Amino acid sequence: MELAICGIIINVCGLISTALGWALQKKAHNQIKGTNESSLKIPKWWLGMGLVLLAQPLYLVAITMTKISILGVLGPIGILASIILARVFLEEKISTVEYLAMILFIPGSIITLCFSSLENHRYNKEEFDTLFYSCRSLTYLFINCILMCVLLPVCHYILKIDPYGKKVTYHEQLDEPLQDYSTRTPSSNSKDSFKTSSFGSVNLHNIFSEENEKCRPLLTKLCKKDSFMTVLFSNPRLRFLPLIVYPYFGPFVSGLSITFARVLSGFFSTAPAEGHSSNFDTIGPWIYIIYVPLGATFSYFLVNEALKHYDTIYVVPLFKIGDLMHHLLSGAIFLQEFYDYSLKELLLFVLGVLICATGVCLLLFSNDQNEKDKLRKSSLDAPYLLESNISSSIELRRDIK
Repeated sequence: MELAICGIIINVCGLISTALGWALQKKAHNQIKGTNESSLKIPKWWLGMGLVLLAQPLYLVAITMTKISILGVLGPIGILASIILARVFLEEKISTVEYLAMILFIPGSIITLCFSSLENHRYNKEEFDTLFYSCRSLTYLFINCILMCVLLPVCHYILKIDPYGKKVTYHEQLDEPLQDYSTRTPSSNSKDSFKTSSFGSVNLHNIFSEENEKCRPLLTKLCKKDSFMTVLFSNPRLRFLPLIVYPYFGPFVSGLSITFARVLSGFFSTAPAEGHSSNFDTIGPWIYIIYVPLGATFSYFLVNEALKHYDTIYVVPLFKIGDLMHHLLSGAIFLQEFYDYSLKELLLFVLGVLICATGVCLLLFSNDQNEKDKLRKSSLDAPYLLESNISSSIELRRDIK
C-alpha cells in the first residue's frame, strides 16, 4: 500500500513537471513570435525541455510501483491538472466552456480505461511476455516506426503549407496600407493636415523602417491570409483532422500497422500458429531500443511544432489524450481484448470515447472563438496605431527641418 502511494506521488510530480515544462516552452515560442529568431537560443525553452524530459523517468518509476489501472484513472485527472497549471503559469483566463470541456475528460477517460487494455489483470506474466515478444508484436513496432518516419515530414509540411500558394514580402504587404495613408487628407479639425504633394521629400517607407519598426510584425500578421491549420480549425467538418495527425499519428495508424503486422508475421514466423519466432529473439531488444527513443523524439518535435502554429497551450493535453487513446486502442486491438467484451462493456467503452470527443470539441470551439476575438481586436487597433506613428514621424521631420 505504501509503495502504491509513493507511485501516485511520483506520478503527480511527473504531471507537474510536464505542465510547467510545456508552459515554459510556449512562453519561449510567444517571445519570438513574429521574428526570425530560433527558440533554441532562449534559455527558457531549454529549461522547459529539461522539465519535460525529467517527467519521463518519473512516469516509468510510478508504473513499477502502482497498478496500471490506478495510473489509468489518474491519467485524466492529471490532464485536467496540467491544463490548469499551464494556463495559470501563462497567466491566461479559463472560460466556463473550457472548464466544462476539461471536466468531461475525467468521466470519459475513466469509463474508457475501465474497459480497455489492462493486461496485468487479464494475463499472467508468462502469457503476456510470450505475446508481447512475439513475431507479431515486433513486426507491429517495426512497421509503426516506418510509418512515423514517413508521416513526420508530411505533418511538418502540412504545418508549413500556404493554401493560397503566394508568398508576399514585407514591403509588398505594407504597400497598400502606406499608399492609403499617403493619398488621403485628414479631417478638417486636424491642426496639421497634409498631402503627399506638400511633402514630396518625405518617404513613408523610410519613415516606417526607421521609426515604426514595431508596427511591422502586427501588420504582417494582419496582411497574411489564414494558415492551413487555421482553416482546419475554422471548418467544423475538418476539426478533428489535426488531432488524428498529431497525437502519435492516432489510433487509426496504429490499427493499420497492426493489420500489416499480422499479415507480414506469416512471412517471418517459424511457428505461424503460435505467432512466435525464435528468429526475433536476438533482434527484438534492438527494435525496442531504436523504436522508443525515435518515437519519443518525433512526438516531442511534433508537439513543439504545434506550440508554434497553434496559439494555445491546449495542444499539449490534446496530444496526451491522443497518445493515451493510441495506447489503449492499440493494446486492446493487439491483445484481442475486444473479443472478450460483452455488449455492455463495449457500449461503455464507446461511451467513454464519445464523452472525451465532446470535451475535445468544446476545447476546439473555445479556441476558435478566442482566435477570432484576438484577430478582430488586432484589426481594429492596427490602423489607429499606424496613423498615429506616421503622423508623429512627419511632425518630427518637420521640427527637424
